[in-house]
Amino acid sequence: MAHTNPDNKLKCDVAGHKGWREVKFFAGKDENGKARTIDGFKNVVTDQEHYGDRPPGPTGDIAICRHNSELYRKNYDQINWER
Repeated sequence: MAHTNPDNKLKCDVAGHKGWREVKFFAGKDENGKARTIDGFKNVVTDQEHYGDRPPGPTGDIAICRHNSELYRKNYDQINWER
């Protein structure tokens, strides 16, 4: 999967992220000409929109969480970070 979704109007990085992002949707203008917004969520990968205060699915926090293996922890001190 690419690092950006060409169909995604948010133009944000989607690599490893499979969830919803909090956004404000334009809801017209009030009598003074100021923009009004509605809180909602947008799926980063599919561009699906959902209006409300809670996303309809997981937010992606768990989807991108990587746990380190025991081998990685054991050999952590041997990693050459300056190369």
